[in-house]
Amino acid sequence: SDIDTEDRVQMRFMEKNKKLLVQQSSNAFIIDLGAGPKKFGKYAHIPISAGKMSTELVVAPTTVKAGYRAKNVAFVDFFNVYFVPGSVLRGGDEVWSKPGNATKGLTRVSLDGGHDVTFTRDGKKIFWFLGPYLHSLEISELQKCSSAIDQDPVNFGISCVKDQIKYQEIVVEHPTDIARLKRDAEGRDQVVIYNATLLTMETGQEQYDVIRGGQIIIRGGVITAVGLPGQDEDIPHASATAINAHGGDCRHNILEVGMY
Repeated sequence: SDIDTEDRVQMRFMEKNKKLLVQQSSNAFIIDLGAGPKKFGKYAHIPISAGKMSTELVVAPTTVKAGYRAKNVAFVDFFNVYFVPGSVLRGGDEVWSKPGNATKGLTRVSLDGGHDVTFTRDGKKIFWFLGPYLHSLEISELQKCSSAIDQDPVNFGISCVKDQIKYQEIVVEHPTDIARLKRDAEGRDQVVIYNATLLTMETGQEQYDVIRGGQIIIRGGVITAVGLPGQDEDIPHASATAINAHGGDCRHNILEVGMY
């Protein structure tokens, strides 16, 4: 296929998995899976839209007698999000936002930039992110700004469009590795490594930093105490798993990185 695996790729199935819509930085096309492969195993590709210098490009495809065309197109150019109705595009047109050479009917829909643009399946609404904020715009609302768009060949109507945009903050929370380790170790016995030779590296002086006959206490997958038995308030439970180090070195705070 013509999919550039080194580029950003958005894909979704169409017509009950018979076709695959592929959207990349500067082009969008449909792969006809239902028709089967042609010679040399390649599937038919139907071009939908292309960008001149875009870093993202998405389309809302629609069917026509000849196959498919873009009902609506959105793209990111110079960090901003732009919209173009597919009705103004002709075969081979590349969408562009450069003033003086911009695509006819172009509208700027982002005030301060955006990324990760997408349409709803029916192409009636567009979404994009800017930082943690999800922005959305009903395409029908652009009618309110038609005059501002037509009379603004530089910023393409954003002074009016910005008032039609809705946004909301998206907060995603996930557990830290420490929390995950604690959860995974929940209900398990504590682990005590005793009779170990420890190097604390606390002062940089061997006579103080080397502890012989020391112990390490591990609770919930996390080291909670390092030192001599009874020196720390953290006392292991009687049911803790005990490991006798037999005086061996226990490097609890050193990551050894080597190349062989």
